[in-house]
Amino acid sequence: MDLSQFNWESKDMTYSQDFADLDVGRDVSLQLELLQEDLLQVRYPNDITLDVGWYPAFRANGRFVIQIIKSKDWDKPVFVREFSDIKKLKSTINEALGLCTGLSRGTGD
Repeated sequence: MDLSQFNWESKDMTYSQDFADLDVGRDVSLQLELLQEDLLQVRYPNDITLDVGWYPAFRANGRFVIQIIKSKDWDKPVFVREFSDIKKLKSTINEALGLCTGLSRGTGD
């Protein structure tokens, strides 16, 4: 996945090479070795974290989980999307990025 296609608005990013190697044009069943729980994490001002992972790791019956965490409260994410279709990955990340930007600027819900 080409990381430059997203407007992260943060330089505080940790991602696995596996995330960068994901091919949204290939079925996830052909990329299981790349699908781990810790694919991407981006930190924003105001203690906002965007987290992307695949659960359970390396399993064909898994799903992507995209969460936005505020104030390190992992028990109560402000945003959660779960899906198994890799084609939804880009649009769902973009949806989350819009919310992260608003929250980090104090304008999000």
